[in-house]
Amino acid sequence: SPVGDEEEALAIGLEALVVGEEAGQPFTAAVAHGTVAASLRRLMRLDEALDHAGSAIRTFRELGARWELAGALGDRGAAYRVAGRLEEAETDLREAFVLCRDLQERALVPWTAAELARILAMRGGPSAARSILSEPSTKLAEGEPGSATALLTAECVVAMAEDDRATARAKARSAIEVEGGPGAPPNVHAGQVWWAGMLFGADDVGGPEALDEARATLERHHWAQALREPDLVADLLA
Repeated sequence: SPVGDEEEALAIGLEALVVGEEAGQPFTAAVAHGTVAASLRRLMRLDEALDHAGSAIRTFRELGARWELAGALGDRGAAYRVAGRLEEAETDLREAFVLCRDLQERALVPWTAAELARILAMRGGPSAARSILSEPSTKLAEGEPGSATALLTAECVVAMAEDDRATARAKARSAIEVEGGPGAPPNVHAGQVWWAGMLFGADDVGGPEALDEARATLERHHWAQALREPDLVADLLA
């Protein structure tokens, strides 16, 4: 998904789901439901995404699979956020964050904390968002590219909620730098360029051509959520 076409990623996820269901393997099918849900969210097919995420969550609860449950709750929370259902998003992400923190899971804690902080800031609670971002568990993997980008984006949203555009702009620029090195996933990098350019102007990302190139990459690879993200934040904070 970060390097290719989301439609192709969805097709692979759906194939995996069929395999898991035909084999009678609930855990395998639940993992596939989660993968499909994430792809559908990026494609902005949100009702379908929420259905698949719900299936994954139910199975993981039944199986007592806490790590996988945390990830599935986080993904559904992100889908709720994009759908504008912030109260439901906060409920899912709070549960996911507690699970991640208890598990001390490096791969999940920063991303989950970042999503929760974004929602709290967008609901009018920047101080609560900063409290989440300052927790020691949130910083378990803050130096790693994916985690760093998620946290920088959350800090950008919190700064915007506080009407601190200078800090917000600096965080957005830092996220581009983190995701812009050699071998960086093109869709992730394009998403950060689009985010910063649409919120703060094309000059912040290298000019109109760079912004157009980012949009073309996201459109070509069907990363519809990334194209929508700046508007979601700008509309709510306005």
